[in-house]
Amino acid sequence: MAPSVPKPDESLVLVDWESEVVKELQEDGMYGDMVTMATEEMQKHIDDLRKMQGQQGPEDWENWPPYKVAHSIKGLCLSLSFTRLAEYAKDVEKLKTTIEKDNLQEIIEHVDRLFTDSIDEANRSS
Repeated sequence: MAPSVPKPDESLVLVDWESEVVKELQEDGMYGDMVTMATEEMQKHIDDLRKMQGQQGPEDWENWPPYKVAHSIKGLCLSLSFTRLAEYAKDVEKLKTTIEKDNLQEIIEHVDRLFTDSIDEANRSS
């Protein structure tokens, strides 16, 4: 039986506008460019998770398991202070090798929604 998938912590802000990272990127006029690059990178991560759905299961994920994708998502989101998604990715990463194929659709849905919400927030306020 697959472990339960963590739920996003909706009490966290989508974007931490007070973080030093965001302030520096905004001061340098680079925040919008970083958000654009992040969108391209995130699509690759979501595509990786979708490909995993078509594979047999964890034995096929040896080189690039879902928890490593979650780790990459976490790093990407921390670089833009996308707090809620970074924390969710951290929670998924903690599942390590217990993630099963049955978990992936729910994880993908949460990641996709949280990223879309974060991008919308970033575009409204940048």
